[in-house]
Order: sequence, then C-alpha cells, then structure tokens
Amino acid sequence: MLRLKGCPRCGGDLYLHSDLDGPFWLCLQCGRATDAKLVGALTPALVPVASGTGPNFERGR
Repeated sequence: MLRLKGCPRCGGDLYLHSDLDGPFWLCLQCGRATDAKLVGALTPALVPVASGTGPNFERGR
C-alpha cells in the first residue's frame, strides 16, 4: 500500500512494510521508517473539497 506525500520529514511517498516488529511505513525518498500506528496521528485530517457542480463552476477551462 502506498501513501503519497505522507512522510513527515521530507514529504515523500510512503509504502507499508512489515517485519517481525510489525507493520511500519517506509519513505521511498529519504528512508525514514515510522510505526504504522503513528502515521495517522502525524498527517492532517482530510478536508472536504467542492465537487465542481456549484454556481461558481466553469466548464471548459
């Protein structure tokens, strides 16, 4: 599994890896390893985005 731009150090992409100690996220760019349980606490919550169907939506741009 990949988590794009989720590294707290460099903003790189993380992939989920597992060994005898359990699952952890490993950054593809800088190599930082972070416990899988901590990544959810480090990344900001998702913010809802407008769907592009409201009165200010412009087609053809």
